[in-house]
Amino acid sequence: MGLLTASAGGGAGSSAPGGGGAVGHSALAAMGYGVWKATLKWSRYDYRTKEGPPHRAARADEDEKWVAEKERKELYIDTRSGSIVDFLDAFEACFAKHVVHRSILARQTAAARTSERELRPGILTLDMDFAENGEIEEARKLQSEHWLTKGFTLYIVVVSWVDMGEWNKTVGELRSGDTVLVDGEMACMEEELDSHWAEVVGKFGSNMGDDGEEDGEEDVYLVRREAGADPVPVARSRLRHRVIVKQCHPAISDDKTHDSYAMQCFVAKVIQHLKGDAPDGSVNVISKQGLTSLRIHSDNAKQHFKSSKSIYFFTKQLVGGSGGFGFTSITWDFGAPGHG
Repeated sequence: MGLLTASAGGGAGSSAPGGGGAVGHSALAAMGYGVWKATLKWSRYDYRTKEGPPHRAARADEDEKWVAEKERKELYIDTRSGSIVDFLDAFEACFAKHVVHRSILARQTAAARTSERELRPGILTLDMDFAENGEIEEARKLQSEHWLTKGFTLYIVVVSWVDMGEWNKTVGELRSGDTVLVDGEMACMEEELDSHWAEVVGKFGSNMGDDGEEDGEEDVYLVRREAGADPVPVARSRLRHRVIVKQCHPAISDDKTHDSYAMQCFVAKVIQHLKGDAPDGSVNVISKQGLTSLRIHSDNAKQHFKSSKSIYFFTKQLVGGSGGFGFTSITWDFGAPGHG
């Protein structure tokens, strides 16, 4: 894993002759081309197993097993030396994994874009992750306290949904850059399979009534399906305006354990707030917006997200479950490693 860095030593380099077929590096070295005689030194990050007895888990639990695995491994810098071909072989092994990683990331990005464009009323999206632990810096403290830090866990949950009121409007001004669903169904109705996402380019005009007067309720807008595509005129009544409402819910705790139980606690408090059950008198957004489906996005960290405990927790939140969220469907999208 990690980035390879290399430096060369040995004879001065010179150009290999043009033309001809492939020549082995040993043959090139024997012919006196210095670059093939050079010895490279390179370094890479890698993991190795620590020496000593293995950590014994306190209980047969996924979190404890993950902690045990993590404590058994340590990151170190592996320094090697060899010919340029040896270096390229080592680089190829690292780069091959990177190609697969980039392919996964590209497909994930495309899928996320499609999912966002298909977002309709009734769907609550939840994007969450642990941030780096913060530190509380006190304004006044004793000299001995300078070396003591007080840390805290910061957990971020971003929720979003498509506003039902704006979606159901068949009249009203649209601005350039607004996104719409052409021929989309009204909220809570059966999905129109022939509908599609589009971006508003501008106002085309208004349809004319039989008396030759403009009918203000039949404004026409130019929309396009993709950037650079030719815009087409569509009546306002056929356009469902996609106004996406987003809220950020940060959670701060002095418990710095980043496990599934912490995630469950923070998410439950966010949903409680959205349901209007929080003591601050919050509005019941879930009921008001008809949010019956939950879409979750997170990274694939197994210590707090991608585990049987976490999946079981959300399974209980379905209708008929003991959790109390009452969603009819839940989808969880785990991001590519290193990209969330």
